[in-house]
Amino acid sequence: MWRSLEIDPGLDKLQDLLLGMVPGDEVSVARAVEVSGLDAAQCDAVLDALMRAGLMLRLQPGGYVRCRLDGIRAAGRSSATSSAAIPVSPSIPRRAP
Repeated sequence: MWRSLEIDPGLDKLQDLLLGMVPGDEVSVARAVEVSGLDAAQCDAVLDALMRAGLMLRLQPGGYVRCRLDGIRAAGRSSATSSAAIPVSPSIPRRAP
């Protein structure tokens, strides 16, 4: 129980830092530790999870940059649109136009 009382405010501070970032902004694990008061392993775990989710790119060990999401959203829409096409049953032959 005591541990969560220490971690929660640190995560709130880290969240504030991350939400204030715009694409192209850089953050290091050391800066995240400085702002949040969490340890380096906790900050690196959060930044690594954001990298795996596509929100950050790793620049070097301990350094991350905020990504744009426009390309991901556009790609998601185009694949959703193409998969929404009416399926053609293999038993019904297609007519030539």
